[in-house]
Order: sequence, then structure tokens, then C-alpha cells
Amino acid sequence: MAPFKGVQTTDKVTISAQALFGVAHFTSDNGTVSPATTRSPCGWAGRWHVNVNQRFFVRPIAIDYAPTFFGGGTQNNVQFSFGGGVRF
Repeated sequence: MAPFKGVQTTDKVTISAQALFGVAHFTSDNGTVSPATTRSPCGWAGRWHVNVNQRFFVRPIAIDYAPTFFGGGTQNNVQFSFGGGVRF
């Protein structure tokens, strides 16, 4: 079942977006950063699926962005991926 009216999993192309939540833990022996810090990062992700048929799809691109904030600085973590899948 698709989250939007009129969208079907059998459409030729589908896109999706999601919010990501998690925990990041950082440990350092360096004197400029506290020895251990834990934060709750959030992030965003988007995916593009091209359906080959009702069972198989190709994911030409997926993008994940998850910034983390440690020691007053920001790390911008971006991941690009691709792949495919099978629906059961």
C-alpha cells in the first residue's frame, strides 16, 4: 500500500523519502575533545526506484544525509548508493 492516493507499487518509477534517527558515540584520547560524547543525530534519506516488473526493481540512486555534532563541530555524513531488490 502506498502512502499517497493514486500511487501504486506497480508504477514504472517511484520515489521515497524518510527521516532517520539514531545514536552516535565518539571517544577520543585527544585533549581537545571530551573523552566520550554521545549524541542523538537525525538525518534524511531519499530513494528512486525503477520497477522492472511487479517483483523486481532497480534503485539507480539512494542518498542518505546524517549530520553529527561533536565538540562544537559538525560532521556532514553523506552516503550515495545504488542497487536493486525483489518484492515477495
